[in-house]
This record gives sequence, structure tokens and C-alpha cells, in this order.
Amino acid sequence: MQSGAFSVPGICGGILVAWVINIILKMLIFHLTNNTTSYGLSSVSLVVGLLCGILLPLVANIVPIKAALGKNLRTSLDLTHRADQSNVGIKVEKMEKYGMSMNQVIVSSMLVFFGFVFYYVVPMSY
Repeated sequence: MQSGAFSVPGICGGILVAWVINIILKMLIFHLTNNTTSYGLSSVSLVVGLLCGILLPLVANIVPIKAALGKNLRTSLDLTHRADQSNVGIKVEKMEKYGMSMNQVIVSSMLVFFGFVFYYVVPMSY
């Protein structure tokens, strides 16, 4: 019920915001292209938005609820003893072990940056 209390207003607000943004963008695009059509959201986008807004909170709560119902009340409410604490671990490895040096990381980062600049930023300036 709490998940529904959060998701229903979120769905309504999300669809309202999507509708307003859709109107603004369509007006801008249609003004630039001299095109006309309706400004509303398509039925597919409404159905997908509603289904995602309703089904995702339900699916996200099924596994924790089943896990809690599978235990007794004291174990389910005990927050100090979690089941996944034994699986937590940290392992630090250097990239040199896998054949990657710091020079390669720096050069590849620079190539990605310059590629982005030359393929996206420079053509936009023209």
C-alpha cells in the first residue's frame, strides 16, 4: 500500500510533466519545420508510462515481502543481523595486472575527449 501511495502520485506527476514537455518540444519542432499534428501524448507512451509506474513498484516489492514472510516475525524485523553481510567484500586490484598502464588510460581518455569535440562540438559550431 505504501508503494502504491508513492507510485500513483508519481505516475500522475510524471505523465503531466511529460505532457507539458511534449507540447513545448512539439511546438518548437513544428514551428521550425512548418508541420502540424496533435500536441498530445500517444496512446503507446501513456500505456507504457502507466504500466511501468504500476508494475515496477509491485515487482520491486515481491522479493523482499516473500523473504520477510518466509521467516518468523522476530527475524524479519531484526535489522542488526542482515543475511547479506557475509557476502560483502572488497578486493583492490591494479590495472597493470591486466596489462593496462596509466599511460594507456591517459591517452585513451584524451582520444575519447578529442573524438567527442571533433565529431560533435566542431560540427555544431558550423
